[in-house]
Amino acid sequence: MTTRRDLILAGGALAALGVVGTQAQARDRWSKGGDMGMAVSAVPRLRPAGVAPMRGPPMDPLAYIDYCHGLGATGVEFNLAPDVDLPALKARLETLGMFANVGARLPNAPGDMSAFEQSVKQAQYLGSQAMRAAMGGRRYEDFTTLDQFLEWQKRKDAIVELTVPICEKYKIPLAIENHKDRTCQQQAALLKRISSAYCGVLFDFGNNLAICETPAETLAALAPYVKSCHFKDMAVEPYAEGFLLSEVPAGTGLIDLAGTIATLRKHNPDLHLFQETITRDPLKIPINTEVYWATYPERRATHEAKMRAFVEAHKSKAPLRTLSTLSPQEQFAIAEDDARKGFAWVRAHKA
Repeated sequence: MTTRRDLILAGGALAALGVVGTQAQARDRWSKGGDMGMAVSAVPRLRPAGVAPMRGPPMDPLAYIDYCHGLGATGVEFNLAPDVDLPALKARLETLGMFANVGARLPNAPGDMSAFEQSVKQAQYLGSQAMRAAMGGRRYEDFTTLDQFLEWQKRKDAIVELTVPICEKYKIPLAIENHKDRTCQQQAALLKRISSAYCGVLFDFGNNLAICETPAETLAALAPYVKSCHFKDMAVEPYAEGFLLSEVPAGTGLIDLAGTIATLRKHNPDLHLFQETITRDPLKIPINTEVYWATYPERRATHEAKMRAFVEAHKSKAPLRTLSTLSPQEQFAIAEDDARKGFAWVRAHKA
């Protein structure tokens, strides 16, 4: 397991560069705008040689807090074990002036909600604005038929419905991420039907490009329900079977970052941002194949040509980065640099 010592040593160069300041300096810096936390899914991890730095055992949460603070974060989004030392975490967060959102522990099927309720209690204790729930993956890879997807959707919708009375009891919203599974219209329809102030969206700035939605389309449908968000910038380029999709340093991609933040905060003025720039090889989005459209055949007529035109109009001027050819240490350095650039963008724009 990655230890606090590992991460503190890894962050030594940051301290030498003056990136890690005193608590007073940090509070002063963030009081002027530019408040953003770090999502655990994007945190680079020091791993042994030959092992990708983005994978491995969960971080010690205290080490994670310290590491994110060193990168420039004023908050964290993390998953907690049932037996975590909550008073120690809360004390560390308060010392550093940081906020925290907790990941929801959801069952795979409707049933026992005790683990979920315990995670809600953890979130309440730490003062979380919301709890992250990523309920599915890339639908074009996970399912081969529409019936498979609809069965998954029915099961997950039933789980969401079971969370609502628990979230309402503890007054902690569940924030369901748009995670390349449901279309924005499907997700909005679920939330409209549930109609609870404690069930909403974790708005990811770029995920739904993978299911042929423009950022503006996704934002219009889901912004009214926003409870949390994943800040990132995206780039695209065509390839033989469709297009490549990559997360890139803030301000270098196609996302209207300032406009997106402004729209989200119209609906939730106190919204915390969480950076989730996942530094990796571009994802292949094979929209030119039959398999890609198998779970939403009716969508092809309305979205395929539109997405091809969008990719052509917004294709990256520079080739998208390939990270897998680099050493773990090189990948780690790039991931840290991406994170620092994200925090710098938010500070510069007082977002």
